[in-house]
Amino acid sequence: MTRKQWAIIAALALAVICELCTLAGLVMWDSRQQTATIVQGVPTASPTLPAETPTPVVTLTLPPTPTPPEPTPTNTRVFTREEINEPTLARIADEVIAWRELQPLAEVDFQFLTLAELKDRFARYYAEEYTPEDIEKMRQAYVTLGLLDEDFDLATALVDMQAESIAGFYTPEEKKLYIISEYELVETEQKITFAHEYTHALQDQHFDLAHLIDIEGNSDRALAARSLAEGDATLLMALYAYENVTEAEWKWLAYQASHLEKEKVETAPQALGQVSLFPYTYGTQFVLDLFLQGGWVEVNQAYSYPPQSTEQVMHLDKYLGKDDPQPVELPDLVPILGEGWELLDRDVMGELVTKLYLEEQLEEEQATKAAEGWGGDAYVILRNSQGQRLLVVHTVWDSAAEAQEFSTAFSDYVAGKYGGTLTPSAEKAEREWCDSSAVSVLSSRRDRETLIVVAPDRSSAEKVLAQFSGF
Repeated sequence: MTRKQWAIIAALALAVICELCTLAGLVMWDSRQQTATIVQGVPTASPTLPAETPTPVVTLTLPPTPTPPEPTPTNTRVFTREEINEPTLARIADEVIAWRELQPLAEVDFQFLTLAELKDRFARYYAEEYTPEDIEKMRQAYVTLGLLDEDFDLATALVDMQAESIAGFYTPEEKKLYIISEYELVETEQKITFAHEYTHALQDQHFDLAHLIDIEGNSDRALAARSLAEGDATLLMALYAYENVTEAEWKWLAYQASHLEKEKVETAPQALGQVSLFPYTYGTQFVLDLFLQGGWVEVNQAYSYPPQSTEQVMHLDKYLGKDDPQPVELPDLVPILGEGWELLDRDVMGELVTKLYLEEQLEEEQATKAAEGWGGDAYVILRNSQGQRLLVVHTVWDSAAEAQEFSTAFSDYVAGKYGGTLTPSAEKAEREWCDSSAVSVLSSRRDRETLIVVAPDRSSAEKVLAQFSGF
């Protein structure tokens, strides 16, 4: 077996381990801030406190013994964790440099954080960057897209579950990498994590990670760009692991993955988790395909033209053929709907989220086929003063047949979700409605384009439809 074939096995095996290890967590750390390694660690046991020393009995004939003052705690650490582990991490850095064929342009600073320190960092970040209303809008948008259950506590998950899912991260702003550990000495997990994060440092020095991942208003494109960086680092991490991780250590990592807390696994949002894992799974396969075509030179060239959509990451031929997504513009619907309506979210679903949206009600195979052929989209989610939400998705497909396939799948989705049937209207056969006391659903098709509207009532849906000529 060739070395490249071993690389494939190592990369795919590590991707599986990453996926198993993150079932209990949620990785949604802002892509503008840092890139992360998502390998779940095993919590350490609390140290046992020494037994309390009994106080001696004092007789009345003796003078009282003065109580000595409490000793002032002192830091007995002679060396920091960074200093203790620097030689080991330096050797790993040398291996990463040799494997990745990129020379460092500057020294890379690193720091160890405990889980508590990481949670504190997350809490401060979200308190500074988001109001409670921002997070609630985010939660409702995810619920509308089928990525979260209605009762999911996103505010807590953003800090607790996310922090427990991250083994390390690199910040382009600080030019610094962080390793999460409770131990004095780095172990297998931290070594693998360092290899991943040091790769990000090299990427940043050569390709400007902040510029790569700082994309506003198009989450699908941002996820695709992150897939290049994370796939690159995960592939390198796999190569490092193949060379350095022993069979016993692999078994230990697998043991960790198989002993996740059942409660965390059962409550983790699976659909949103797939979005979070996408750069590490699909991204690794994408970079691996490029690597097998032309080595690291081919991967490096991708930073000059990063993937523009999750479709390009999932289908390499779309990337190589420069089949870029078609931009779709939506009208401002707030004044059209009237007083009491506000914007919750405006973004792009992409092939990945379109697939996950359908998977809420459909089998994976049908959802996957229906989402393939995606050519571009835009969606908007609005909310009225009664808390009712309205979703509009305008999608362009590669062909009329692809648009028809999606419409058929969406009809099955509606039947499963709302228990009703989409019925063709008298005015246009390609325009279908499903109405109930709680929801009004429109599905309309125009050649290669589809329009879906999910509104609380028929009147609101018709107001939206009037803004889309030809549907």
